[in-house]
Amino acid sequence: MPISSLNELVTTLTTRFAKAKRWVNGSLGITKEELLQSMIDVATFSTAYGAPLRSNSTVNVIPFLGTSTQLNDSKLSHFGGLGGGVRLDGAWQLSANGITKHELFQPTAHASNRYETTIALPKGSYGAVTLEVKVVALGQSSGIIRKVYTFDASTATGASNTVQTAQGDIATKIFVGDPDWSGSNIIVPLYERSAVNTAKIYVVEVSISANTTFLAQLLTQTTLLSAVATTTRNAASQNVGLTSGTQMSITSDANGLRLINDVSTPNAFQLYGTNSAGTRGWYDQVALKSVVLKANRNRQTTSYTLALADAWGIVEQDVATANTVTIPPNSSVAFEIDTACTVIQLGAGQVTIVAGAGVTLRTADGKLKLRVQYSSCTMIQRAINDWYVIGDTTS
Repeated sequence: MPISSLNELVTTLTTRFAKAKRWVNGSLGITKEELLQSMIDVATFSTAYGAPLRSNSTVNVIPFLGTSTQLNDSKLSHFGGLGGGVRLDGAWQLSANGITKHELFQPTAHASNRYETTIALPKGSYGAVTLEVKVVALGQSSGIIRKVYTFDASTATGASNTVQTAQGDIATKIFVGDPDWSGSNIIVPLYERSAVNTAKIYVVEVSISANTTFLAQLLTQTTLLSAVATTTRNAASQNVGLTSGTQMSITSDANGLRLINDVSTPNAFQLYGTNSAGTRGWYDQVALKSVVLKANRNRQTTSYTLALADAWGIVEQDVATANTVTIPPNSSVAFEIDTACTVIQLGAGQVTIVAGAGVTLRTADGKLKLRVQYSSCTMIQRAINDWYVIGDTTS
């Protein structure tokens, strides 16, 4: 019976060496057969159970640590199915609540068929799962597709799938699809978008973060990618990565804070939050541009009706004869509450502030005319269709 534990080996050798000592002293002790067996036990234990002394038992394999002390053998094995290809077996990389594995998807040369493989994941009450799939092209292709999935392993409800990166010509050749919950496993398809007449090699890296129950179930699978088979999936589907234009970030330089990937239409820029009713802007450049940037100055040569662009701005009336500036109703121009606008009489013609239909003007002693050339007044909307007129005015 081979010795299978270190304690058993030590106990056996101690007993035999005690006999050997009595043998040397002339007493009945160890036989030469027992001494030979002791040497065999040490050698057998070291090679069978002691990882540092064990040589690889299989030719042309890649060794890896199966436990903290034991060397196991990994190897390249062949895909089954029509497409052929190879797969890295036994190559799980473990971390806290996460695993990573690399396998190869290698469709063989073909002229008409498109090939696919699928990633199979456990389905059931395993809780939240974060899955990251990266596909890198080798050989005749280049680039990378990186897609991140978040979902509950028991249901497709609330699942989110986002393509983070899709660059290089791999995006025109391979499509990484969305999870399918219809079967006994969660299936993520990976397939060719077109048929080509040369063999391709794609490295598929799968990283999964989940609870230990999900990971333990996943590790019972002998492979991650399925056998290669022909596909009839939609060839028009294509992974498109997030572009820099959809994201903005803040940095700083000698002049202060600076936006990276600034917008091409500044007046449309808006930072906003959310509430139960939808979005709620809390900084709008159109409404607050005079506070944050500068006032807009609008020169007019005839009577004028305020426009939305005049909010927080200045209207110059450069007119030689008497003229009016009309504040329109909210139904025509929807100014924000507390919007202000200043009117300056630049020309010789006296300016009169006029209320549009349904608009109330509140001013001291009913004075709505600018007093002399270069006089000014400010109109402030205190409520919808309700404005203050304050400044150098007369009757």
